[in-house]
Amino acid sequence: MLSVHRYSKNLIIALLLSVFAVPAVASSINVVYDEATSRSSKRVQALFLDSNISSRLIEVAEQDWRIPDGLTLHFVDSDEPEMYYGAGNNEIVVSYAFLPDFQKQLKKVGIGNSKQERLETSLRFTQILMFMELGYAMFDKADVITTGRGEQESVAFMISTIMESDKRHGIDTFEVLGAFLALSHEASISPEGSEIRQYWGNRGLIMKPPYDEFCLIVGSATEKYQDLANQLKYSTERVSECQDKFANNNNSWMKQLQPFQRSKVSVAADL
Repeated sequence: MLSVHRYSKNLIIALLLSVFAVPAVASSINVVYDEATSRSSKRVQALFLDSNISSRLIEVAEQDWRIPDGLTLHFVDSDEPEMYYGAGNNEIVVSYAFLPDFQKQLKKVGIGNSKQERLETSLRFTQILMFMELGYAMFDKADVITTGRGEQESVAFMISTIMESDKRHGIDTFEVLGAFLALSHEASISPEGSEIRQYWGNRGLIMKPPYDEFCLIVGSATEKYQDLANQLKYSTERVSECQDKFANNNNSWMKQLQPFQRSKVSVAADL
């Protein structure tokens, strides 16, 4: 379940050239579905296809972001519940076993009262995690971004990107975010070495107060993200601090992402 970070010679060269070169971009994201063999894999593959699990990620990425070096969403027939970004081949890999395993995890922490609710939540969270892996792809390729790497930046990138995407579809991101934070909190208070802590820790999703990873998002557009600030229990003083942090830090990941956005505006701008 670990996200893969392979620091190859080509990546090092890309880092050195990033200061001087325009990032390589692709006009589309490739999607590859491996043939499902088992009955359970076929059922999950059908769910992924019917729910258009990758469509929103592709929509927001292709319309609003310069995807460095191209990107492939690769759905694989594997017994391992994997989802990770592989920097070596620039793929976001999703196993057909990921979804049923995800449903088991949600049941363990009491999210969803029925199989259908857990299925719908699992599909939604799977899509959210694909946004997170897109964040890993953006940061690991680093054609423009030269500072500010790591899981916290990817989590914040994922949340801000899916919020912008959800506005187009009339979806209440904060309701989903509330469940996501509840899940993260459950993992954060679990004993070291426990299954749930290991599972979510490997995903980089163990978040807890003061939720610093969301500060730049709130600070970039305080009125727009007031609901997010309330969800995170940010005080008025904290919101002001985040606003100053965004305004005064030209090396922040939010501002470094601007060259990737086709409209050349901030991540939090209206689309």
